[in-house]
Amino acid sequence: MELLIDGHHGVYIPKLFCEYYAENFEGIDKEDIETCKDPNNQWYWESWDNILNNAYIIQDGKKYILWQNMDLFLIEENEEVEQC
Repeated sequence: MELLIDGHHGVYIPKLFCEYYAENFEGIDKEDIETCKDPNNQWYWESWDNILNNAYIIQDGKKYILWQNMDLFLIEENEEVEQC
């Protein structure tokens, strides 16, 4: 499990992810990325849900996905995590 964005960023987590990490991920629609760069966009949270549910990255032959529980993490696809 790797921390990508600390939860203290609150509503700006999607914006920060799209500005700093999204280009390295697959499975993400470019329109969702652009939408999430503007927290005032009416589709901001819907686009963020799309990204959370579809984004992945392959590193060292393993598939990693996003997981958000206050903070935003990168976890291995089948990794079990405890809910807070």
